[in-house]
Amino acid sequence: MYCGSYLAFAATVGVPCLAANAALSLSAYRALGQSDLRQNALNMVGPGTLNAPTGVAVDSGGHLYVSDTLNHRVLGWENVASFQNGAAAVLVLGQQNFQSTIPNGIGSKGLNSPGGLAVDPLTGNLYVADVGNNRVVRFAAPFANQSNVDPDAVYGQPDFTKRTANTGGVGNKTLNVPRAVACDSKGDLWVSDSGNNRVLRFPASVLNTTDPAADIILGQPNATSVKANRGGTVSGSGFSNPWGLTFDAKGDLYVADFLNARVLEFANPVTAASIASTVFGQTVFTTRAFPAIPTASSLAGPSGVAVDAAGNLYVAVPGDNRVLMFPPGSLSGAAATRVVGQPDFATNTIDTGAFPETSATSLALIESIAVDAQGDLVAADSGNNRVLFFAAGTTAAARVLGQTGFTGNGPNQIKPGSINAAYKIAIDYSQSPYALYVSDTSNNRILIWKDSAHFHSGQPADLVIGQPNMGTAAANVDGGVKQTPSATGLAAPRGIAIESNGDLFVADSGNNRVLHYPRPVAQSGRITPDAVLGQADFTSSDVTTANAGSLTSPAGLAIGPNGDLFVADSGNNRVLEFASGPKTGAIALRVYGQASFTTSALPTTVSAETLSAPQGLAVDKSYNLYVADLGANRVVVFPNTNAAPQTGLPASLVLGQADFSHSVGSGAATGLHSPLDVALDSGGNIFVSDTANNRVAVFPSLANLLVAAGPPYSSYVAIGQQKVTGTAANWDTTDGLATPEGLIGPVGLFVDRQDTLYVGDTGNNRVVQFLKQLTVENTATASSSAPVGQGSWCTLTGSALATKTGKAKTTGALPMSLANRVLTVNDTLPAPIVSVSSTQFQVVLPAKTPVGIQRIAARTGDTGELVAGGPIVVAEYAPGLFTTNQQGTGQAMATNQDGSINGTGHPAPLGSTVEIFGTGQGPVKTPVPDGQPAPSSPDNTLAKPTSDGNACLSGSSYVCVALGGSGGGAVFADVQYSGLAPGQVGVWELKFTIPSSGLLGNTVSVRAAIGGVNFSNEVTLAVK
Repeated sequence: MYCGSYLAFAATVGVPCLAANAALSLSAYRALGQSDLRQNALNMVGPGTLNAPTGVAVDSGGHLYVSDTLNHRVLGWENVASFQNGAAAVLVLGQQNFQSTIPNGIGSKGLNSPGGLAVDPLTGNLYVADVGNNRVVRFAAPFANQSNVDPDAVYGQPDFTKRTANTGGVGNKTLNVPRAVACDSKGDLWVSDSGNNRVLRFPASVLNTTDPAADIILGQPNATSVKANRGGTVSGSGFSNPWGLTFDAKGDLYVADFLNARVLEFANPVTAASIASTVFGQTVFTTRAFPAIPTASSLAGPSGVAVDAAGNLYVAVPGDNRVLMFPPGSLSGAAATRVVGQPDFATNTIDTGAFPETSATSLALIESIAVDAQGDLVAADSGNNRVLFFAAGTTAAARVLGQTGFTGNGPNQIKPGSINAAYKIAIDYSQSPYALYVSDTSNNRILIWKDSAHFHSGQPADLVIGQPNMGTAAANVDGGVKQTPSATGLAAPRGIAIESNGDLFVADSGNNRVLHYPRPVAQSGRITPDAVLGQADFTSSDVTTANAGSLTSPAGLAIGPNGDLFVADSGNNRVLEFASGPKTGAIALRVYGQASFTTSALPTTVSAETLSAPQGLAVDKSYNLYVADLGANRVVVFPNTNAAPQTGLPASLVLGQADFSHSVGSGAATGLHSPLDVALDSGGNIFVSDTANNRVAVFPSLANLLVAAGPPYSSYVAIGQQKVTGTAANWDTTDGLATPEGLIGPVGLFVDRQDTLYVGDTGNNRVVQFLKQLTVENTATASSSAPVGQGSWCTLTGSALATKTGKAKTTGALPMSLANRVLTVNDTLPAPIVSVSSTQFQVVLPAKTPVGIQRIAARTGDTGELVAGGPIVVAEYAPGLFTTNQQGTGQAMATNQDGSINGTGHPAPLGSTVEIFGTGQGPVKTPVPDGQPAPSSPDNTLAKPTSDGNACLSGSSYVCVALGGSGGGAVFADVQYSGLAPGQVGVWELKFTIPSSGLLGNTVSVRAAIGGVNFSNEVTLAVK
């Protein structure tokens, strides 16, 4: 069938209109929380961000190295003395680029939770304690080899492919969770083999050999012993989980003996028989005391050690959130003379005076320290996800890396566009532009994008709820040290729901309450609520005995057709229904999942009357309530809630299980495993975030389930997987990064009013949008497997694409908007539209569309909302010849020399000239603006006509037409014109002369080639 016309002479023929079943594309179109659809690192990682750094080192040239532990990489800065706050690293080791953060990101030579660092003073080589891989790796002089991200040597494993602890059995070649490394003045490598409770020395002479062995073992009587404290009591010769190592100018070795709460000093020369000469943190070698209140001499689990040129010993104590300095010549049990990170020696709180934020004078779980040549202190402030620089003799940091200022402490810097666990998504349709809300749960905030229609991947949010700015992420950020709830703070917000007037409900799960906000985008200043459910006021977060007004860890929210609010009271294993417009202190109308308002127990046996930690909710227009029943691995439906009793309504339908009595998770098409949300489209199709199966399972609507086989009922598509039974995380990734098709642990779901799907892809730290599927075809060839050409006609098929139909005029320019639809390539190039229907768009691809895989999408013309989209493969040349059957085969659309339409009733005479029509001809001499008809004068293709077949196919400069077919006897026609058809948009005209002999019949085959080996479809002409 045909939807419109594209040649004036063939107005009665028109263009093909192909139909497709309703479906969402399985490839996401755009993302929030990441700059593109391949990235997946937490909080939009980059060269200036850090996630729990646990190692620092400064070499003799002033280069600074940092173990960015949970980003599984080591970063390098050019000069420790001159970096600015938040400066970007110039070097990355262990990852391919600054955006990659997966463990072992470069394969067997990658890093997994790197810890301590050391630089060989003789060579500049960097040694990294690759903790998660139970080994130490060496990078050859990184700043002299900046293009090399691979290590060149490995210690503790026989080769780079082995990663287990004590591979082959414990010995002098093996390691078990090595925490730190150090190099002495001779270039020997020392390793704190923490899991084996020992320190090993690999002499410089073996560092360039394969599978080297240590020649000194401290802390154990032999190479095969691993027990703490040599298997006995605390002494001066044993360790219990040793961490940091360092040497002073005399060559003495210092070991942070973590679980013995002390630092041991071993006098030079250090041998296997050495016994410590001095102990810090304890009064004698045989005690292991942990005072309740810290003192100037106590070390509650030291992790890092460093000694400056003057002999001052610095000790990082993560448990006390401080660094202590002991002066030169200190005796055993000596008191420190300076403390960094605390106001005095008796305080050990996290981020003292600033918590839950941080400051230039506070620390959180400090792990590693280093001193530079000037005596400045560099500290890996792990719990604050930063590195601090303290000028010599000071206790307030002067500069910071990993954060842009001294108050920020989120992993990888909290940013306006970053997302950490998107529990729910919603759109406010009360006023245009339509704001998009995302509950950024682990960042303790709600993010708002003011225009849901036009955001691009990675775009920063415009507004935030729950934080004072876009750079903080602390729970109850305004609540001080006790993190007391307030009207402006949030703690792990989960469900969100928007009323018809734009007002917002938020399930503030960590505070055991639901907050109501007057339309947030209309507020000025700090966004604040006007009502609270589940608590008596805004400063309470009490967990009480269940009643009709109490909440414990509320999760999903939904609003019914009459405005009633449904709350998944997850901690009480129930759903509460509140009347429309609830105020502070409101009590529920109904309860689902419990026998009464005062019961809350987790059921021992699941049934139609029980719920187990319910999460996401949805309510359809018939008042049916859908509940993602997490603990029972199912979705249950409670019918007709508007007429339900106060208590006791049983569910009437279950998805994910064979019946109401079963609860085991499954990856089958009929199963669910840890479902966390549920949503509905306009047709009632049921979308379930099947979290542990890394997919969104789509089940038929209730009406279709009525006639479906079951129970158990089967999902019919799994978004995030290749098939409905798939369960793999990012199933099609080849490098551990995200893909447009893959998901990891999806949670939040939202189906917008155009029936496109938003998914909170928590494991990939993003929200992705899936549009309705568009299948792209070359209009002339009807092929969806071949590329389409720049400036050529293409047909886009799908389902429910438009609510109106439209056809452009057969003459003149084509419109860029038709029937309230606009189509664009890569969101920037508008495509001229020929026709619009519910099942297809016909467009002319913009001439400047880049070659390769691009994106094409349909939007509403009035509001710009995305409707459908998909990938489109574009080539410079993609020749296609139009045929009368609209399928790209058989009789060509052609005119004879006398003006008649070629066909069996009007064959072309031998020796006459014919014109055939197509598209995808590539560039022309005088480009025509998109949508405009070609001029009446000839506009030739850049490819020149030729009848020399060899020349035609050997380069990109020619166009030719072969007649006769593939069975032999083909001849090349004399092509007189190749160019745009005058008065038409995007139509290719080929004029050629039929030879004066042979080639008779109604099916003389015709095929064109242009720009080299770019063949058209094979069509036929009638010749007499």
